[in-house]
Amino acid sequence: MEKVLSYKCPACDAPLSYDGKAERMHCEYCDSTFEIEGVKAYNEGFGKTECKDIPTEIDTPTDVHGEWTDEETESIGIFTCPSCGGELMFDENTVASSCPYCGNPAMAKHRLEGKLKPAFVLPFKVTKDEAKAALVKFTKKKLLLPKNYLTENKLDSIKGIYIPFWLYSGKADANAQYSAQRVFTTRTSKYDIIRTDYFRLEREGAFDFANLAVDGASDMNDALMDSLEPFDFSKAEEFSAAYLAGYMANKYDLTSDDCLHRASGRVKTSADGLLRSTVNGYTSVVRTSGNMHLHDVDAKYVLLPAWLLVTRYKDKKYTFAMNGQTGKFIGELPVSRKRFWGFTALFTLGISAVLYILYVLMVMGGVM
Repeated sequence: MEKVLSYKCPACDAPLSYDGKAERMHCEYCDSTFEIEGVKAYNEGFGKTECKDIPTEIDTPTDVHGEWTDEETESIGIFTCPSCGGELMFDENTVASSCPYCGNPAMAKHRLEGKLKPAFVLPFKVTKDEAKAALVKFTKKKLLLPKNYLTENKLDSIKGIYIPFWLYSGKADANAQYSAQRVFTTRTSKYDIIRTDYFRLEREGAFDFANLAVDGASDMNDALMDSLEPFDFSKAEEFSAAYLAGYMANKYDLTSDDCLHRASGRVKTSADGLLRSTVNGYTSVVRTSGNMHLHDVDAKYVLLPAWLLVTRYKDKKYTFAMNGQTGKFIGELPVSRKRFWGFTALFTLGISAVLYILYVLMVMGGVM
C-alpha cells in the first residue's frame, strides 16, 4: 500500500518547507527554523507523520461519470492529507506535491526508494518571490512586445519543481575529415592572378565529458530544460526527502537508455567544434565525413531545481523557466508585428539616409 509523507514542525506541528536561502527547514506558521537532521529525527520518532493511505479500489460511480479503467487505477495513487484529511491524487510520476485544500506538503516517499532513489539533489536557492521578480525584469525594455502585454498578461501559475535528470559521464573518441582551400591573389600591372590550393585534412581526438545533464521527463520541453544549464554540481547534497518539502517533484519516465541519444548528440556537437577549432589558416573549410565512439559511459539519476512560470496573454499560454539554483531565466515572449515592421522601416530609413549622405559627400568631394 502506498503512503504519503510530510514533515511537521516540532514546535507547533504545522507543515514544514525547505528554505534554500537558510538551508534549513522553515515553519511559516510559527516562523521557527530547524536543521534537516533534527526534523527527520523528530518525524521518525513520536512526531512521525506517515499516515495510512486509502485503498486504490474505487467504488463504481454513476453512469454520468463513467468508470475508472484498470490502466487509470494503476497509474494514479490516492492518498489522504495528514493535516486536513483531504483526498490527494498523484499521477504515476509525481513524488512530491501539496494538498489543494490546506497547502500541506506531501510526498509519496516510496516512489523515490530502491532503484528510483536519486544519487543526489541540488537544493533550491532561488525563492518564489525572486522568480516572480525575474519574470517582471525579463519583460521590461523589450521593444517588440505588444503595447498592452504588461497590463494584460496574467500569471497563471508558478511552481517550484525538482525535475528528474540523467547526468552522463564518459569518454569519446572522434575523428573528422575536411576539404579545405587556400586562395592566393597576385596583382600585376595587367592581370590579377588567382591561385587556389586544395587540401584534404584529417583530425582525431579523445575527449572526456562529465555531468552532461539530460532531463528524464517526457512532459518537459527539452529545449527549455537544456537552456537551464549550467548547474553548480559542487553544491550537490545527498538525497533526502526533506529537500522536497514545499516543492513539487517528479520521477523519471525516460530511462538512461532512452535519453542517451540526446546526450551523444550533444557530445558529438562539442567534439566537432573542438576538432574544427584546430583547422586554421584556410580560405574555406567544409567537413566531409567523420564519426564518434562513446565508451565507459555511466549515468546518474538526480533531481535538479527549477521554477516553471506560465502566463496567459490573449488566450495563449507562455511558459518560462528559471534555474532554481543559479537564477538563470529563459522563455519566449510574444512579438508585436506592428512594432516589428515599424522598427524595420525605421532601420531601413536610417540606413538609406546614411548611404545618401555618403553619396552626397562623395559627389561634392569629386566636384571640389
